[in-house]
Amino acid sequence: MLRMSKLTQYLALLISCVGFLCEGIYAASSTTSIKVGTYNLWNVMFNWNIRKYYIAELIQELDLDVIAFQEVRSDNDGQRTQLTDLQELLPAYQWTAYKPIQKVILPKRAPKGWEWEGLGLLSRHRIVNTFHQALSHQSRQDANERMVLHAMVNLGNIHANFSVVHLSYDKWQQCVNVAEIMRYLRETKPKYSILLGDFNTYITYEWPLEGLLRGYFSAQNKCPKVAFRQNPTLEAEVFSYADAWMALNPHRLGFTFSNMPEPGFESRPDRILASSRYLKVTSCLLHGLGDSYENKYTSQVKWTRLWRVLEAAKATYYGTKENTGCYHDCGPHGSCRCSVCVAGGNKKACMPPKCPECSSDIYFYYLLAKALLICFIVQLMISIVHLVVIFKSKYRYQLQRTGCNCCLCFP
Repeated sequence: MLRMSKLTQYLALLISCVGFLCEGIYAASSTTSIKVGTYNLWNVMFNWNIRKYYIAELIQELDLDVIAFQEVRSDNDGQRTQLTDLQELLPAYQWTAYKPIQKVILPKRAPKGWEWEGLGLLSRHRIVNTFHQALSHQSRQDANERMVLHAMVNLGNIHANFSVVHLSYDKWQQCVNVAEIMRYLRETKPKYSILLGDFNTYITYEWPLEGLLRGYFSAQNKCPKVAFRQNPTLEAEVFSYADAWMALNPHRLGFTFSNMPEPGFESRPDRILASSRYLKVTSCLLHGLGDSYENKYTSQVKWTRLWRVLEAAKATYYGTKENTGCYHDCGPHGSCRCSVCVAGGNKKACMPPKCPECSSDIYFYYLLAKALLICFIVQLMISIVHLVVIFKSKYRYQLQRTGCNCCLCFP
């Protein structure tokens, strides 16, 4: 997956262009071939109601069978999720699995909705069953709950087990949770297993991934001893994986993560791992640099931002405070001003009525311009009606003078 792709300076804070790591895999003992992808949605950041169309286009373009998602938001009642939004645009993908993991602490004065976040799977093949594996919480730094969404998908000739992860950014907890995932897979013994998602992997600390690829923690592995205690005891129990990207691109970094235009692409947290014993990777690529999104959706993004600013100005004008914040945290390099994330960092954030961009004067001028426009339209319509009346009267008078009384003449 390409979690943050090409961002131009102009669109850096308007659009988050997101892409895929797309993988072709076939089962070594059958003729079944599947195309899978993984995608960190970054919740509803960067104009979700517009961005979802771009994501749907990418899925159709890549013709994926199964797509794993992380940071998937849903409403309190669970009726609407980001996956159901995508399903409306992708009718061929009838099967979904979604596990809300934790309640989201929304920013101050944020509009209601999208209160839960979790993991999801979108498939055009039947999802036979799902299981949610809770991972132990070991970190003082990372307060987020962590789980794995396991889903068995019927691919016709075979059933494949997809395990969707979003690991902690705490290195120590990564090791412990990877050991727990490995133990679960050894116990359930899925023949065709694909492990994919956001592993939050550090290029200087890939020891948790090394454990997954080997199927055990080697003597050289620098994960803590608590992870080693869960190593398999027999060689036959070893459950190893192949990193799809490294299998076909061993000399390319394949970075997928960028925290805005600066510092740019810096790591590859997004991975697809296929069980090395029964599955073979045939192709692997990064997709979705965002040029088409930039060219096609820039104007819609600008209009969306404009209306959000006007809504904030309206709140200032009428002295209300509800729904004047941003839908989400604007990140370390952004600030929330007038319900819109812009550049500048948190120090430049402000809430109405303190923001000059959405002061009461702005809304007053908007109302004034709207009133003038309405007056102009009404006056234009009156003028048109007046001209029509004059034309009809003049034409009727001319017909009467010429003596035209047939049924085809003007009445």
